[in-house]
Amino acid sequence: MIFTRMSSRLLFLRTDRYRELEEYLVNSLGGRPITMENALAEASEDSSLVFLTPPGLKATRVEDALSVLHTPFSSSVILMRIINDGKAGLLERAQLGPGLLIMRIPEEGQSIIGRIKEEYDGSTLSLSEGIGRGESEDTLIFFTTRSINRYTAYVSNNLPVLLVNVPVTEMQRNIRRDAVKYITQSLTETEWYEYRINIYDTEGRYMQHLERLMLVISDLELGFALGERWTRDHALALYSVTAYQVRIFSLLPPKRVKMILVGLEFDQQGRR
Repeated sequence: MIFTRMSSRLLFLRTDRYRELEEYLVNSLGGRPITMENALAEASEDSSLVFLTPPGLKATRVEDALSVLHTPFSSSVILMRIINDGKAGLLERAQLGPGLLIMRIPEEGQSIIGRIKEEYDGSTLSLSEGIGRGESEDTLIFFTTRSINRYTAYVSNNLPVLLVNVPVTEMQRNIRRDAVKYITQSLTETEWYEYRINIYDTEGRYMQHLERLMLVISDLELGFALGERWTRDHALALYSVTAYQVRIFSLLPPKRVKMILVGLEFDQQGRR
């Protein structure tokens, strides 16, 4: 279960020839013009959001961008390619924005935001304000209640954006270390759910079903698999059947977990 991951780096390139630079980034580096909202939905650790801005600005703001491109390379690779391809003359200045970090929290875990803000003396800002005020050694933290192993429209859930004066790699290490503590302490009305999932099969294909189950637990980030074992299920008096049991901890309520598990009982043709 993933609680945090880094997102794209923000690279601001000041230029008075932005059409030429944009064409180069599109044709040579696979850049794609994109809106800021869509860019965040598709952002990933191995890509960059490149903002082309006019020269002579005292501060770098999202609103000043003449073009925004989602580019499937890190900021260092982009700058290396610009220099090696003889395009450095198109630049007046290059500047990195704050690092982006995504953190998953429980639906009732918004107190986590306040705790991180207090511990790191952070500021709650809008997205554009955070990018404008943040420096290369700062981190912008987005919060979401959704799974973060796939791209998500992180800014669509109306949760605040937090700016902290800590480099993104250090902040990610800190949150990874403390995530379970933060989440457990934020659960005021509920707690982690413990599930014991039994796998049955009259034909003995337990390991095949286990593989499918573990794939779903991992892909949908249902929780932590804590152990596996063989067991006997005494469904009726004087009658028991063999089952393979998986024990997990999850933040998801029983109804949602049950819905997912029932889905596993059907094949591709919809037969149960």
